Amino acid sequence: SRALTWALLSLVAVGAYVLFRWIVGSSDRETLNAFFAQPERARTQRFFGSFLSPFQLAQWTATMIPFLLAVGLAFRGRWRLLALGGIGLMGVGLFASDVRTGLVAAIVGLVVVLAIYLASPAFPGRLGVGLAALLTIFAAGTAGLLLTVGSSDQRSDRYSRLLNPTEDRAFTDRLE
Repeated sequence: SRALTWALLSLVAVGAYVLFRWIVGSSDRETLNAFFAQPERARTQRFFGSFLSPFQLAQWTATMIPFLLAVGLAFRGRWRLLALGGIGLMGVGLFASDVRTGLVAAIVGLVVVLAIYLASPAFPGRLGVGLAALLTIFAAGTAGLLLTVGSSDQRSDRYSRLLNPTEDRAFTDRLE
């Protein structure tokens, strides 16, 4: 339990740093490292935080969001709130990276965690907590989307094409 609380605190700190980097921008050293790691991707001006590419940021956040949900569902009280706050912080990084596959991966992970939680008899009151978690995550996801993507019509349009991928050029290019 102690290791899990330290992991939770570390993830919230990383999420807070991602939010900080989104607000103030990447440092010169982080930008230089990203440029040398993947020059063509660094030139696209996508948010990568302190990672080497937006894809690494999306992978990290898409992996940690379901983990934080699992921790939040297992803990109670302030630890649960801290985990939900961490989900919000990681969500900002996920949306800001503008990597749509990361969003899809995070949603699949969240569905799996919720399904396992709801199927487990180990948690009393799991239906109410699961429903509250689902509504909270939906509200936080909407807020994160509006905060990071909502100000750009082009980015909003990219995310809306997830619901109709046949109209997305990247999707049709991959099919060809």
